This record gives sequence, structure tokens and C-alpha cells, in this order.
Amino acid sequence: MNLDAATSTATLLVPALQPADWPGRAHAVHQPIVKGASPWIPLLTFADDSPHTRQIRTAGDAEALRQASSANLRKLPYQIGILDDPEGPPFAMAMLEGDEYAAEQVLNPEAMRHVAYKLGCKDLVVGVPRRGVLIAADAGLPREMMSFFLQFVSAQYWRANTGGLSPVGLLVVDGVVCGSAAGMEESGRADAESHPEVPIDVAVSTVGDRVEVRASGPDLHQVSAPLLGGLMRHLVARGLSGNTAPVDIDVHLSRMSLRPDEVPGFVHYVESSVAQQPGVIARAGVVRVFLDGVEQASIANGVPDDLLRALGLAPIAVFVLVAAADGRFDEPEIEALRASLMASHPLFLAGIQRNGLRLEEAIARLLSDGARMLGVLKTTADLVRRHVPQESDRLLGDLVGTAEAVAAATARPTWFGFGAPKVGADEARAVEMVRTLLA
Repeated sequence: MNLDAATSTATLLVPALQPADWPGRAHAVHQPIVKGASPWIPLLTFADDSPHTRQIRTAGDAEALRQASSANLRKLPYQIGILDDPEGPPFAMAMLEGDEYAAEQVLNPEAMRHVAYKLGCKDLVVGVPRRGVLIAADAGLPREMMSFFLQFVSAQYWRANTGGLSPVGLLVVDGVVCGSAAGMEESGRADAESHPEVPIDVAVSTVGDRVEVRASGPDLHQVSAPLLGGLMRHLVARGLSGNTAPVDIDVHLSRMSLRPDEVPGFVHYVESSVAQQPGVIARAGVVRVFLDGVEQASIANGVPDDLLRALGLAPIAVFVLVAAADGRFDEPEIEALRASLMASHPLFLAGIQRNGLRLEEAIARLLSDGARMLGVLKTTADLVRRHVPQESDRLLGDLVGTAEAVAAATARPTWFGFGAPKVGADEARAVEMVRTLLA
């Protein structure tokens, strides 16, 4: 955010538009931006914004916050461009560009009068299809041209994989929002879905006592790294402000395919990545994943709790048996465990989450009780065959694969550094013990 007239460290109360079905509305002060019949009219919320964090207000008088936050929009810079392409529509459109709050400038009467002046008209129909985008046209356009404009606004909304605000046109009279042009909200949907655009987009904010992440992209794999980067920056800023307590995180994914078996691995990726960060940083509490507003159930749903807990301990027991066979742990062995978990059946990660332990904590617990490790593996094999026999070959095979991967992580080349790496005798015996216990 570029505050310009504001200082670089102070917070600024600003309006923050949200889609009509925004999941956080139950926790935030909000009101429709304008009264109207359309179910797509965006909600108006209010945020204390700084260069590194954004905190949505959860208490206060909505009308007073609206007046104060709208007045602060004058402190934010913007530019107005006119889209008047001879090969485009037969009328001019204006686009207001600025920072991430460009769409919110619809609440700034000075900005809206400036747009109307640029277009040579008095009143406007304005679209705020997604965050950071405001487009406008003369409210006096002929019907067919206005229909074209409203369809354009609708298509921009339906193409927005995240940050979508509204497909409805807003009527602005003398700089003030006073109504909506309903009826064309889904007119651009078919065109948008036949020409999909899937850019990677991530936004992070604090809503009440939770951190909310909204992200879109081609698939979860491509979105994970930028999503984690944005989340880390937010948690570091939160920690530097003195709040290092664990915070629950809601991840809202938009318009991407997502299999239930991807959820445990993704949640583990977020939790473990946050846990590994040194220094002052807020920690991850409960991580929930939503797709298009619907909470995604883990693949662990319906799995007996005793089996789930056993699966959460089994790969750790395998690791301790094999890695400690030579009397020490090496970093390559720990990395091999992490890599093996990400490639193994997702029920293992779901079990680790169910036990509520980080890898380091689980390793320490099992290391202090060597006899328990053997019992964990034998119990796990029995529970797998009893409860999920159709998955037993893969689950038990993945545990053996983890043993082999950990053993191979510290294999040494033979014959004075030449030849294929060879697993040590202690590790090889440990791998065979794992095979026997799981047989």
C-alpha cells in the first residue's frame, strides 16, 4: 500500500470492500455499500491498514466508520485513464488505477467527480469487479451500450479467480453511490468460463482473531509457495508487533480443482513451514482450508481415531529405528523423512495433524521409549489390515519406503569414494526389522 501523504509506519482506517457472500462477515462490522435488490451488491467493511498488516474492524458503528474511512481515501493516490479504442466498444470507459484500494475509491466523491469530468458526463455507472479495479462509463449511455458495459463488468468479475468483488454496476450520482444497475450480473459468466484466466493471486489479512488467506491459481501445487510467502510476511509483521501467540488460519482457495487427499499434505506444509521459522513470528494454530467458500473435509474423515493416531506415529517410529541405528541423527535423514511423508499416503500426514505434534516433538517422544517404537509399528499394521484392508498394501509399503529412504540418505560411496553408495550395515538391519514388524 502506498500511503503517500500518510506516514510509512502509521495505520490508516480505510474502507475494505468484500463480496456479498464473504465468509468473514459474521465477525466484522459491515454493511452493503448501497441498498438494492441485487444479491451481488458488495459489502463494505473497515480496516486499519499499515504497510505490512491489515486488521479488519470487528467492533464499532458502521456509519461512523464509513464516513471516517471514506474521508481517508483522499490520502491515497490514483490515476484515471480513458479506454477509447477505435477497435473496442463504441463508447469511452474510464479506469481508475491506484493501489490495492482502487475499487474503494467508488466511495470517494472527489474521485468519482473527477472520473465523470474525464468522461465528460455528470453521472456514472461504476463496476468494481475485483480488488484493485474500478471501471466506469457514462450513466446516460444508450441501452445497448450500457448492456455491453455491464456485461464487460460481469465478465471481469467471473474471470477473477480471487479478489472478486461484484458483477453488478453501481449508480453514482454527483459523486455519490446511490443505487445499482441489476439484472446483468451473470451476463458475462459464459464468456469468462469459455476463456479462463488463472493467474496466481494471494491476499492475506487479519479478521477478528484469525488470519485469512485468499488465493487462486492453476492448481494448489503452483499456489503453495507464493501463498506461504504472503502468509509468512504477515505472521512476521504480527510477531514484530508483539503478538506471537498461535493464530488460527483460514485458507480460502478459489476456482481450482482440489482433491480431498491434497488437504492433509497442504495443511502440514503450512504448519511445518511456519514452525521451522526462527525469530519473532506468530505461530500457526488450527489451519482450515476452504474451496469456493466450502470447508474441505480431510481424507481422514471416517477413519477410526486409533488408526489415525497410529498412522501419525508410525513413520516417526520408522525414522527413529533407522536413523538412530548408527547412534546419531543426520540432517539428510530428517529431510528424507519430510520428503517421504509428502510422497506417501495422505493419511500419514492427517495422523500427524491429529496427534498435534511437530515432527521434532514426535521424534523426541518416541526416542525416549525405544520399546514403544516396535509396538507402534506392530499395532499400526494390525489396525491397517482391520480397518482399511483395501489400502493396506500402499500404507504399509509406504512405511517400508520411508525406512529405505532414510537409510539411503546417509549411504556412502564404496571403494575409496567410487562406486554406487552403500547403505550402512546398521541401517540395513533396521530396514529389515521394519519389514518384519509390518509383515
